[in-house]
Amino acid sequence: MIVPIRVILADDHTFFREGVAGILEGYPEIELVDQAADGRQLLSLVEQHRPDVVLTDIQMGPMDGFEATRQIVKRFPEVAVIALTMHHDSFAILEMLRAGAIGYLVKDSAKEVVVEAIKAAHRGQRYYSETASRKVTALISGGFFDPASLEVMGFDPTELRIIRLMCQDTDSADIATELNISARSLMRYRTAIMEKAGVKTHAGLVFWAVKEGVVR
Repeated sequence: MIVPIRVILADDHTFFREGVAGILEGYPEIELVDQAADGRQLLSLVEQHRPDVVLTDIQMGPMDGFEATRQIVKRFPEVAVIALTMHHDSFAILEMLRAGAIGYLVKDSAKEVVVEAIKAAHRGQRYYSETASRKVTALISGGFFDPASLEVMGFDPTELRIIRLMCQDTDSADIATELNISARSLMRYRTAIMEKAGVKTHAGLVFWAVKEGVVR
């Protein structure tokens, strides 16, 4: 018997919550255990139900999604938080990442994307919509890096340079040329970097670097 992924949805629009609930009903591997209309109610429901994943909007009162996410991550670190919002500006995306969200989706995402994001978050993997990925990549295309922060995390000097170049969206061939290493060696470095950062994609690495405060 498959144990469903337990989800709580937070949004201040009843119509939207009902729409998402209807979508999730079609996926037996996901159970929507409750719904919240604001951040305070969300915190109460998380404490009551201890879900696996939270889907939350950002702009809600009296407590918004930023603060709710910060408190959930602090008090219930086993709960994965995904932003599901109409806001796709750089500030909102970065603020949610820094609050501890593991994923970021815009409300026009396809239902399959929402479901895959829930499954990825449950596995401990980050998941971001294409819109969010493009925003952050553009934001830090000329990004500033703090090598000291990365050294503490166990990255060697070559890995630091590769991370910097990857987050600047530098082509793999150009990275290999600049570092005077082969394409195969670069692939090994990239694999090691992804494993240390706990991400699986280039976009995931960019978001990880932003969330950890190693780029701005």
